[in-house]
Amino acid sequence: MTTRILLLNDPNLNLLGLRDPHLYGSTPLPVVEKRLIEFATGLGVELTAAQRNSEGELVTLLQDAVDSYDGAIINPGPLSHYGLSLRDVIDVIPVPVIEVHLTNIHAREEFRRHSIISAVARGTICGLRVDGYELAIRELLTLVSRESDHGCSQDCRRRPVRVPRCGAPGSALRGRTDRSVPLCHR
Repeated sequence: MTTRILLLNDPNLNLLGLRDPHLYGSTPLPVVEKRLIEFATGLGVELTAAQRNSEGELVTLLQDAVDSYDGAIINPGPLSHYGLSLRDVIDVIPVPVIEVHLTNIHAREEFRRHSIISAVARGTICGLRVDGYELAIRELLTLVSRESDHGCSQDCRRRPVRVPRCGAPGSALRGRTDRSVPLCHR
């Protein structure tokens, strides 16, 4: 069975190649998407790419992805700082989501340094320009394979597991949702 991944890009990424090429690169988004689709195909992954300038449209695409895709990659751009409805849908859907940023948001202006998406995404990749997408595709392929082949007779990879908050200093489980532990293995 082919792994299906949805790639979503944020408002204004349609301007990739024109907007601040010293930060984001000079390659237009359609060229990047074509490259990523070819890369994914080489790994046996069916990648569908979409870019929207509306948070609501991105939310709808993620809601609809639950029954059609095994995972998602999102570059939320400015919505990573303020997109509460985007954050909420990523927290709720049972497919793994990896957040990607073309630039290193931690080395940018103060208001760009915190992502509300990171707390609910499976992982975050930033600062590697378009190569970050390739890393995200590889990681999602690994996650989907691991979760579907963990030996359980149920399709439990589609049910997120809440890990209770742990107050212990330095705990790796502090306040996160761990979707890598299937429900049947709690």
